[in-house]
Amino acid sequence: MRRWLMDRLVAFDIWVNRLIGGDPQETITIRAAHSERYWGRALCWFLDLLDKGHCAREYNPERWGGKGAV
Repeated sequence: MRRWLMDRLVAFDIWVNRLIGGDPQETITIRAAHSERYWGRALCWFLDLLDKGHCAREYNPERWGGKGAV
């Protein structure tokens, strides 16, 4: 059940990122992790409060085959 829920949350994350003009292969977290803009730094700061190292872990290029995408 937990895996099913996580799959749906990631799919929703990618869908929302696409709606706001992002790469359809990226999550909002990955987009925020490599963003130089304020919103990206602010989102990563907030996510770090909830889950220490979230942006750094999600943007690990080796995890996604060198691109930083899903």
